Amino acid sequence: MEKSIIIKTDRLYLRLLQRDDIDNLSILNNDPYVRHFFPDGIQNREQTEVRIQDLLSFYKNHGLPCFVMFEL
Repeated sequence: MEKSIIIKTDRLYLRLLQRDDIDNLSILNNDPYVRHFFPDGIQNREQTEVRIQDLLSFYKNHGLPCFVMFEL
């Protein structure tokens, strides 16, 4: 069972990254404006899926969490 970490402030809601976040993250990662300062540029859905899997593995193997953030 995976841990559920949630952080809330008056304006933000943060939770651990999940595989189900692929739809929203692939839209963001394919946007040139969003990815302007990323050295590898935009990413397609497949690249985003690989990146999510990498980030989930980092958490599982090294305890390094990755959060998604929502504005309330």
